[in-house]
Amino acid sequence: ELDSDVVGMCACKEELGYWIARKAWGRGIATEAARAVIDRYFADPDVTAMPSGHAPENARSGRILGKLGFRYTQDELRPSAAHGNDIVIRAMALTRADWAAHRKRLLPHLEPERLFLRPMTKTDAPRVAQIGGHPDVARMIFRATVPWPVDVVETFLHQWRWRGQLGFRLGVCRKQTGALIGTIGVGHPDDGHVKGQPDVFYFFDLAEGRQGFASETVAAFTEAIFAHFAPASLGADVFHDNPASMQVLRKAGFKKTGDGLATSAARVEPAPVSVYRLNNPDLK
Repeated sequence: ELDSDVVGMCACKEELGYWIARKAWGRGIATEAARAVIDRYFADPDVTAMPSGHAPENARSGRILGKLGFRYTQDELRPSAAHGNDIVIRAMALTRADWAAHRKRLLPHLEPERLFLRPMTKTDAPRVAQIGGHPDVARMIFRATVPWPVDVVETFLHQWRWRGQLGFRLGVCRKQTGALIGTIGVGHPDDGHVKGQPDVFYFFDLAEGRQGFASETVAAFTEAIFAHFAPASLGADVFHDNPASMQVLRKAGFKKTGDGLATSAARVEPAPVSVYRLNNPDLK
């Protein structure tokens, strides 16, 4: 469902299958739904592989299956109710080993030296509200207010939940205690200053400052984003009165590309920002 409307179906009986209404294409819904079904399927320890496939003219579905870890096996003739006759299907399969390797590569398992990153849930809202709602933190980010109501943060976390594609936030936690000390995220590809090249954003508990946690997180996170999603570059906006964040970005390799104005829910008026960008080191 999307906004309470049924926009598709996804299931696995003899093989993985799905359909998504055309109005909902291009939003990662098929990938998100299929990943949930796949994980449920492999929860059975006796299954060794999941079959699927697509018609040759349905390259979009082939790309989705490839993203999920499926590999081509052979072409087959299968009956089609819509066509009224047999059609060629490009058969694919996802082995348990490929599924396990694919899951291991997903970003929520990212672990810098002293920290680990994980998806956030509704139960994290009070802590995120506490960190982001601090007056000296809220004015440096864009969405937070002072105070930042927990119910508003719950909606915020749901909107930015991990779904296996760009446009998400992760919680940053200490390895020793598991305590949530901040968040880091990446925007949707078309929401940054350069179309198709998303921005990164982060904030941390002020009590955890001057320990290098932000630098450690930004360096590991941007490296993982480039490896996993391969954008041409990543951007970031920093208010001029936030020199500590500028230093974090420079240490991670970001270069200043210009200045502008930005609004913050915790500021009365728009304020000047510096715009930074980090190019993908793997692209020539």
